[in-house]
Amino acid sequence: MKKKVERARRVLAAQRDLDRLAGWALADVEHRQAEVEDGRQKLLDFLKDESAFGDLFAAAVLRRLDALKLAQGALRAERAAKVEQHVAERVRTRGAERNFETLVDAERRRDEQLRLAEAVDATLNRLGSGRGKVGG
Repeated sequence: MKKKVERARRVLAAQRDLDRLAGWALADVEHRQAEVEDGRQKLLDFLKDESAFGDLFAAAVLRRLDALKLAQGALRAERAAKVEQHVAERVRTRGAERNFETLVDAERRRDEQLRLAEAVDATLNRLGSGRGKVGG
């Protein structure tokens, strides 16, 4: 039983690491999304504020805005996948936690039963040895 508990403890530790990694990957995608949105907003502000140079750079800025729009779409899809992965890792982590807790509880109950059986045996042995002395 102790081997099962130790194995479950290692699985739980590994699963928690995978869950943490999935969370970091999701945070990374969200950070990249914020950077793309910030770049897009800066380009829009440039077009609005720099009307004198706007005509010179308009085509380049529009191409860059199109590229950022494509990047946003790709990041949305990547984020959706990372959210799904993180949720799946979280579910597996919860399952590993339940499995570990179940095994620990079973081991604790088994140990308690063994201690109780030993206490009963010791009590019966004391009572049995006491009878022989009284009757003898």
